[in-house]
Amino acid sequence: MEAKKNIGLSNCTNPEERGSKIERSICDRIIQRAEVGKAKYGVTMEREDLSPIQWLRHAQEEALDLAVYLEKIIEVINTKDK
Repeated sequence: MEAKKNIGLSNCTNPEERGSKIERSICDRIIQRAEVGKAKYGVTMEREDLSPIQWLRHAQEEALDLAVYLEKIIEVINTKDK
């Protein structure tokens, strides 16, 4: 049996291995965000100046922002449905 080719975000830099249109779109956006982050903060995600707890705090802050965005979308949909 032929082994399945591993297609995923780890292959974002190789266009030949980027999966479906949706996965390619996500890869493109990840790469664009990385470029914005590098320009804005002067570092990449390979930085080593943050502790694991600091990374977790950053992730938690992003998750809280997501919760706010989701609540806003729910509010907009509910308002339109009335």
